[in-house]
Amino acid sequence: MKATGSKVFLKREERKSAAGIITPLSKQGLAVFTVEAVGPGEWNVFTGELIPMNVKVGDRVVADVTTAPEIVITNKKDGTKTKYNVVPESSIEMIVDADEDVQ
Repeated sequence: MKATGSKVFLKREERKSAAGIITPLSKQGLAVFTVEAVGPGEWNVFTGELIPMNVKVGDRVVADVTTAPEIVITNKKDGTKTKYNVVPESSIEMIVDADEDVQ
């Protein structure tokens, strides 16, 4: 899988309760994701220079789930299915540090 342009592939983070119930980390239309793939960035139409991306693979981010269409990618070798949300980088609200908890 490879992202193009300023697109970012996100995988939604989930929290497991003490009782074993898995719930997505989301609140008020926003959700916490892990960045799985990042495009190279956008080209500036006036200067012809590549504008680099601010996020990288492995970052934890908060993004608007209403603008994040979900796609499912199936691995042909083992049949596993993985859900991703694909958004332009501009839909990412913030990068969350690894030691920060989002509630």
